[in-house]
Amino acid sequence: MVATAMGWKTLQRLIRALQGYIQRPWYPPLLGLLAAADHFVVVVPTDGLLITAVLAAPRRWPAFFAWLTLGSVLGALLLAATIQIYGTPFLEWLLPGIHADPFWKLSTRWIDEFGLWALLAVAALPIFQHPAIAIAALAEIPLSKIALFIFVGRVLKYGALSGLALRAPEVLMRFKGLRKEVRETGACEP
Repeated sequence: MVATAMGWKTLQRLIRALQGYIQRPWYPPLLGLLAAADHFVVVVPTDGLLITAVLAAPRRWPAFFAWLTLGSVLGALLLAATIQIYGTPFLEWLLPGIHADPFWKLSTRWIDEFGLWALLAVAALPIFQHPAIAIAALAEIPLSKIALFIFVGRVLKYGALSGLALRAPEVLMRFKGLRKEVRETGACEP
């Protein structure tokens, strides 16, 4: 939604400009805010932002990790709460055609089969998590449980990404999706 209005180049320029402030004390909370917003605008390359921040300021990785994790959980919680209040019409407004998305079908199958453990797995993987959050919310799973399972999944994901960015960034660039997100941050040109 925002990507079409602003354009990818504009988003990249904005992110690149913000990355000039990585050493500032307000940058980690900004990452958290962007991670929360990603649940509603669906264009923020959070994995790429984390990787580039850790590469640029390795000593600050705990702050980047913590704020991004908390922001992502807060965004997921707000999304789930909004869906529980307003239901499918809000979901269709936010993400038109989500019910036809392959991740919707996959998430439905996983949550039917594995319950909240599937939500944890989706949160830990570098895949689109909005359908899983929406399905859990529509199933009226308590928000506290959704938040807990998203939190654990995000700790695993962002912990692994931070560790690899610190110790083996070349491994991260082998993954097409992560490489694309790093490029979207404007940290390197395609």
